Amino acid sequence: AKELVQKYLEHIPPSPPPNIKPITSNHQFIIGKKTSRNVIEELINQAEEFLFISSYVIEDRSITELICQKAATLPQGVWILTDLNNEVIDAIDTQIAEIPRSREAYQHSDAKKGQCLKLLLAAGARIRGGAFHLKTYITEKQAYLGSCNLTGGSLDFNLESGLICQGNTTHQDLFQYFIHCWKHKTKYDVLPLKAGFIQRSLNNSSCTDKFNSQTVLTPRQYRQDLDRELSKSSEKVIIYSRSFFPDAEILSLLKTRPTYVSSVYYDNSLSNKNHRITIRLNSEIHAKVTLIGDKVAYLGGVNFQFAPGGFSLIDLMYKTCDREEITQIRRELATSVF
Repeated sequence: AKELVQKYLEHIPPSPPPNIKPITSNHQFIIGKKTSRNVIEELINQAEEFLFISSYVIEDRSITELICQKAATLPQGVWILTDLNNEVIDAIDTQIAEIPRSREAYQHSDAKKGQCLKLLLAAGARIRGGAFHLKTYITEKQAYLGSCNLTGGSLDFNLESGLICQGNTTHQDLFQYFIHCWKHKTKYDVLPLKAGFIQRSLNNSSCTDKFNSQTVLTPRQYRQDLDRELSKSSEKVIIYSRSFFPDAEILSLLKTRPTYVSSVYYDNSLSNKNHRITIRLNSEIHAKVTLIGDKVAYLGGVNFQFAPGGFSLIDLMYKTCDREEITQIRRELATSVF
């Protein structure tokens, strides 16, 4: 087993592939239901050099098989970041006799994750795990950032939001952030063995957590930027988020202007009529979009939930103050809740 692991490690380059082909283009926003699968499949199909994937969950068989095809042909390979907790590892490791009872409700999902993981490892994909809530898919030609996981629900049913970028600053920043995460934010390697795989712990605790970008924000940066933008004006705010749990400071700013929220989960204390926040439940919302009038828009993978623990998740939001982009986002959302 040790010899096989060492052989595998020797074939991993010292760092992910270096450069993106320079193409100048604007962002294309992909918002709606049943819109993400074709876009992500096309992005994967177009890859000629490398494919970076970060998805909180990977359990769609069709997408997985497509990624496996690329792993066998791309010169610089497929690199995957995901969040595999111990229960999922136990459930798919051939040496574990049974799934823990606390996970019984998730056995079907875990089984699909396990099947996809085995396929990806067999195809030669490099996989690392950690606290990744980030949904980004990157090639040398283009990149996606948004809310869509590689699951049937995200790809085919939920309201999702994302953007496609090509050769611009956002593309470059997503590329660099993926490398930063691969080197400094992963907790373990998932390595293939003849009879399955092993999980090898990584020690990245001493590495810097700083990342500065012109176009994308980490969850903590998003929270800080949101505070600044809301403090500047009393514009109407529209929020799409799987969960809506603003902290006290952000809530006090939202109460000063009309605020419309579409969410699955929200703080029940906000249901009273003593403020200007209107909340509508929608079970199919998985998009994460915040609009402040026609001046600022945020879009990506971060839920509108600012508990301290949420800042430990690895994720990004794109910010734009471009009127044309904000108009496009609003147009894409027009057929949805608001």
